[in-house]
Amino acid sequence: MIGDGDVEAIFNSGDFDEPAAFSNGLTIQGWFTDGSDATTMYGVEIEASKPTLICSTDEIATVRSRMTVTIRSVVYTVEKIERNGTGVSSVYLKT
Repeated sequence: MIGDGDVEAIFNSGDFDEPAAFSNGLTIQGWFTDGSDATTMYGVEIEASKPTLICSTDEIATVRSRMTVTIRSVVYTVEKIERNGTGVSSVYLKT
């Protein structure tokens, strides 16, 4: 089982984490994955992936859908928060 100390170490290692500043004044460290473009391959449309921030669930307790967050100088809107049940959440974003 992942403990609180493990989650803190994951998102504050300095290796992959980057700051995310939410509109409620909260700034956290998380893993950011930029979105991709939709495309068509062999006649099949491949859906685009949304930008995502993976972070500690405890740190985003005050974050809600439709709030804004700035990552890499780009402002995104929180579309959905998926709590994974391990102390880690995926925050799905849109531009």
